Amino acid sequence: MPELKNMEVAVVATLSFPEGAAGRAVPELLEVIELFRAHEGFIAYDLSRDCVEPDVLRASELWTTQDCLNRHAAQADVDRWNAVLAKHGVIQQQYAVCSVSGVDVISIP
Repeated sequence: MPELKNMEVAVVATLSFPEGAAGRAVPELLEVIELFRAHEGFIAYDLSRDCVEPDVLRASELWTTQDCLNRHAAQADVDRWNAVLAKHGVIQQQYAVCSVSGVDVISIP
């Protein structure tokens, strides 16, 4: 992963599965995500199913720093995540890692 210094880090993962497997993987992945939420530097972690390609899941993560993301990636919980992906036959994984700075979050009533 590229080194991003002194700024929040966002990760967007695209996970492709064989037909029907993504839906079966979701409950187990959500359990692992609950473990991730306790990792140092966690801000947000979400999982969604692609509305056009139902066998594609997208995971989005936000971490306070690159160091926190690196420590997260070394946790045993990530091994469990990878085991779930393997169990359900993940075909392809793509991870986009981006620095995030100067972001304003607005709420719309």
